[in-house]
Amino acid sequence: MGGMLLVVCPYCWAETDVAEPRCGACDERLDLSCAACGAANHLGDRFCGDCGQPLAAVDEPPAAPAAGTERDELRTITVMMADLDGFTQMAEILGRERQSAIMNAVYERLAGEHIVRSFDGYIDKYLDGDIMALFGAPIAHEDSPERAVRAAVRMHTELAALHADGTIPPEAPLRLRVGLNTGPVRVGGVGAGGRMEYTAMGDTVNLAARLMTAADWGQSLISTSTERRTRGSFELTTLPAIFVKGKSQPVELWSVDGERRRAARIELAVSHGLSRLVGRDDLLAILTDGWAQAQEGQGGAYGVRGEAGLGKSRLVFELGRTVDPATSSFYEGRCLSYGSALSYLPVREVLGQWLGIEDLDDAATRWAKIERAADVTCELCTMGRSALGFLLGLEPTEEAWVEAEPQARREALRATFATALISQAQERPTVVFIDDCQWLDADSAELIDALVRTVAGTRVLVLLAYRPDFEPPWEDPFLGLDLWRLTMEETGEVVGSLMAARGLVEAETTVDRSMAEAVWHKTQGNPFFIDQLVTALTERAATTGTPTIDFRRGRLLITEEELGRLAPDSVEEILLARMDKLPSEPRNLLQAASVAMLGRRFRRSALQQVLDRDDLAAPLAQLVEGEFIHLEERGEGDEEYAFDHALARDVAYGALLRTERRRLHGRMGEFIEQRYAGSLEAYLDDLSLHFYNSTCADKALKYLPRSAARAAAVYSNQQAIVQYKRAIEKAGELGADANNQRLEVLVGLTTVQTLVGDAELVGYLEQRLILAQSLDDEEEQINALFMLARRHSEMGEFGAAQGYFEQARQAFERLGDWTGVRDTLFGVGNLLYLQGQTEGALEQFQAALDVQLEHLEFDPFGQWVAYNNLAAAYEGLGRYADLLAACETCTELLGHMEPGDPLRVQLETYTYGNQGQAQRNLGALDEATEAYRTALARAQATGERAIEAEVRYWLGQTLLEMGDVATAARELDEALALARESQHARWEGGALIGLAELARVNGDLDLAASRLAEARALAERTGELAASEEADLAESRLALARGDATAAEALAVR
Repeated sequence: MGGMLLVVCPYCWAETDVAEPRCGACDERLDLSCAACGAANHLGDRFCGDCGQPLAAVDEPPAAPAAGTERDELRTITVMMADLDGFTQMAEILGRERQSAIMNAVYERLAGEHIVRSFDGYIDKYLDGDIMALFGAPIAHEDSPERAVRAAVRMHTELAALHADGTIPPEAPLRLRVGLNTGPVRVGGVGAGGRMEYTAMGDTVNLAARLMTAADWGQSLISTSTERRTRGSFELTTLPAIFVKGKSQPVELWSVDGERRRAARIELAVSHGLSRLVGRDDLLAILTDGWAQAQEGQGGAYGVRGEAGLGKSRLVFELGRTVDPATSSFYEGRCLSYGSALSYLPVREVLGQWLGIEDLDDAATRWAKIERAADVTCELCTMGRSALGFLLGLEPTEEAWVEAEPQARREALRATFATALISQAQERPTVVFIDDCQWLDADSAELIDALVRTVAGTRVLVLLAYRPDFEPPWEDPFLGLDLWRLTMEETGEVVGSLMAARGLVEAETTVDRSMAEAVWHKTQGNPFFIDQLVTALTERAATTGTPTIDFRRGRLLITEEELGRLAPDSVEEILLARMDKLPSEPRNLLQAASVAMLGRRFRRSALQQVLDRDDLAAPLAQLVEGEFIHLEERGEGDEEYAFDHALARDVAYGALLRTERRRLHGRMGEFIEQRYAGSLEAYLDDLSLHFYNSTCADKALKYLPRSAARAAAVYSNQQAIVQYKRAIEKAGELGADANNQRLEVLVGLTTVQTLVGDAELVGYLEQRLILAQSLDDEEEQINALFMLARRHSEMGEFGAAQGYFEQARQAFERLGDWTGVRDTLFGVGNLLYLQGQTEGALEQFQAALDVQLEHLEFDPFGQWVAYNNLAAAYEGLGRYADLLAACETCTELLGHMEPGDPLRVQLETYTYGNQGQAQRNLGALDEATEAYRTALARAQATGERAIEAEVRYWLGQTLLEMGDVATAARELDEALALARESQHARWEGGALIGLAELARVNGDLDLAASRLAEARALAERTGELAASEEADLAESRLALARGDATAAEALAVR
C-alpha cells in the first residue's frame, strides 16, 4: 500500500497531502497557477508543466519562523541573488515537458536541501530564472555571511556536476552567476487579502542584484560588507570598483575563487579587531629569515618561549601571513592542557591537514588518501603506509606491521612522520607549527624530536611554541627565542591599536600616558591581558551606561585606583569575570563546550547532544561576538568551533562543578559513540578521556584497556600504563562484578610495566596474584608468581624471588605442566648462581635437565639451554673437563637445527666461547684459540658487538699467554673499542686490564699503571666487581715487576 506524499503548508506550517488543492488545516490554496498560461501546478514545482515558464511560488521555509516574525523588523542579513540562464533555449530544444522536469531537478539541487537549505538559507522568491535567498532571516546565525558565500560556491560546483552526470544535457546547457551583499534589511510579511509572505526589501537587496548583474557567468561577486565578515574563509580576488545604479560612489567588490579548508584562529581574530603587532619586530625578522632559508633548502627549528598571553601564536601567525598557499604549505598542530591522555594529537592534526583528512571520513576514505600521498611520498619506510594509518586512528593490517615487534612499529612511526613531511616539502616548502608544547604528550614529543633532528638541509621550518616551564630537549639545529612582556610605551601602543581595530575610533589613537601607565600596572605588559582588560572595560560601559574610556582622546575616565577595583588581577580572573557577566544560556553553553572537545575543537552537533537541545544559534552567536570562541570550519550541516585562547577553555572548564563536569563528559562520550560509530578505533583516546571523567565507569572500562593496548602495540609504554591504571580505578568503582575485567587489565598493565621496569610493578603483581586466587584462576596465579619471582630477582631480593619460584613450581606440578616446572628450576638455579652458591645452582640445573629429558619431547633448543646452564656452573666450580663435555653435547644438539638459522648461529657463539674457556683452562691453548676464532666468526655474523668484545678479550688473553704479543695487542685494542661502542663496562674493564698486562710484558710499567687506573675508575663508576678483582691481580703482578713484593702480596690476598 503506497503512502501519500506530504508537503508543508507555507501559511500555517501543517503537513498535508500534495494531491489536495487546499491545506486541510487553514484552507489556503496549495496549487499554483501559472501567470503565463493559467495552468494549475503542484506546490513545489518550479516551472509550469504546460508552458515551461517559471512559477512565482512561495518556497517552503526551512523551519517555522519564531513567534513575532510576521511583524516587520530591521535585521542584518546576507542576501544572495543568483541568475540561472538558459532555460528558455532549453525549452526550445527539448520541449517544455522535459524542460520543466529538468528545471525542477536543477532547482531542487541548487536551492533545496542539497545546498541553500543545508546552510539554513531561506528562498525568498524565484523570478524569471533568478533566485533570491536570505541568510540570517528568518533564522539568525552568527556566521550567516559565510554560510551564504559557501552556498554560492557549492551552487557553481553542483551545476557543473549536473552537467557532468547528464542531468543537464550537453545540447541545452545552463549557466549561473551570483551576487551577495550583507547589510540591514526590512524583513517581515507582505501581501494582501490575508495572505502574507516572508520577504526582505531595501538597499541591501538592490545591491546584491546589481552585483549579480555585474558578475561574469560562472562567477560570484561579494560586497565590502560581506568580504569583511568572511575574509580568511575563502580565496578572494579584489576587482576594480564599479558604478552601479542607485549609488553615487563606486562600489568595491571581490570575486570568490574558492573555499579555504580552515581559517587560522588568530586570522579569524583579525575580524574581531586584532591590534598591530608591537615590540616583536626583531623576533619576527629572525623567523622570516629562517623561512627564507628553508625555502632555499636550509631548514631549521625554532622555539618561541613565553608565558601565557605574550603572543607566541600571534608571532607565528604574522610569519604565516607571508607563506604563499599557492606554492607552500603551513600545517598547525596544537597541544591541549588535557591532552596527555590523547596520544599523537598534534601529530594527527598536522598529518590530517597534509592528507586532507576530515573527521567524518570513514576508514576506506582515509586509507585512500594515505595511498595517494604514499605514492607521491615514495621515500616512506617499509611500514610507512601502516604507520600513517595508525597515527590517523586506523588499524593497519599489512603483514609487516602486524608481525613486527612494538619497538619496530614505534621506530616506523618516528621515521614516517619526519620522512613524509620532508619528502612532500621537496615540492612545497613547508612550515610545521606545534603550539602549546608545554602540554605535548610523550609520544608526539618523540616524533617531533625525530623531525627536529632531521630538518637541516631540507625545505621544512619547524616552529614550536611553549611556556617557560617546558624544557625543550633539542639542540642544533634548534634555536630558542624568548618573548618578554611589553614596556609601558608598548602597552600604550597596543591599547591605541586595539581601539582602532575594534572600530571604537576612526584611526589609531595615541593613548594618554596616564592611561598607558594604569593599564601597564594592571596587566604588567601582557598583550592578552591588555586585550581582555580593554574588552572588559568597554563591556562594562555598555552594560552600566557609564563610560570608562574616552576613546577619542585615548584616556581613562576612571582613576587607576578605580581600575584596580573594577578589573581582576590576573588574566584568568578577568576571563572568569567576563564569563560571569554572560547571560546564563551562553555561559552554560561555554562551559559545556569546554568539555565537548574533540582535539582542540568542538562541533555544534556535539553541544546539541551534550545539552540535549537544538536551538544553539543565539548563544553561540553571543559567544562569538564576545570573543570567547570563533568558528573554524563549517561542514555539511554542522559547524566546528574553537576557543579564542586556551586559557578561556581552561577557565570555563575549571568553573564547572564536579557533578556537572562528569555528566557532560558522559554525554560527550555517548556523542562520539553515535557520531563516529563506524570509526571508533580512531577515537579510543577521546572515548577513554570522556568516560574516565564521567560517572560511566562501565564505558570507561570498555575503552581504557583498548586505548592502552593500542599504545603498547607501538611501544608507547608510559601512555599504556596511564590508561591501564585509569581502567583499574574504574574497575574498583564497579566492585566485585568487574573482577574478571580488572584481572585482564592487571595482566596488561604488569606486562607493560615489566618492559620499562616500573617501580610499582611488584605492587600491581601482588594485586594480580590476590585477584587470581580469589577467582580460582590457577593459570593466572602461576603467571603472577613467575613474574614476581623474576622481578624480585632483578631487584636483588633473592630470598623473596626463590619463595615465589617455589610456589610457582608446586602449582606447575599440580597442573602437570612440566615446561613450567623446568623453567622454575632454571629460575632458582640462576638465583643461586648469582649469589655464588654454585653447587646449589648445579643441583637445580641438573634437576631441570632431568625434567627436560624425562617429561618433555625432544627439543634441541630446550636441551641446549639446560646443558649451557650446566656449563656455567661447571666453569664456576673449576670443573673444566665437565665443562668441555657439556659444550660437546651443546654442539651435537645444535646439529639438529637448520644450518644458517640465525638462532643456531647465535647459540654457537656461546658454545664455542665456553669451549674455548674449557680448553684454555685445561692448557690446550691452540684448541682454545681455534674455538675462540670460531665463536668470533659467529658473533660477527650476528652483529652482537658486546659478545664480539668478550670473545676478542679472551682470545687476546690466550694469545698473550702463548707469547703472540702483537696479535694479542690487536685483539685487545679491538675488544676495547667494541666494548665502548656497545657501552659494556665488563668487557671495557677487561680489555683495559688485558692491555695493562700487555704493557707490563713489554716493560712499559707506567702505561700498565695508567691502564689499570682507568679500569679501577670504570669499576668504581659502574660497580663492576669482576673488573675490580681482575685489576687487583694485574696490579699485584705489576708491583712484583717493580720489585715491591709486599704490595704484590697484599694485592693478591685482597
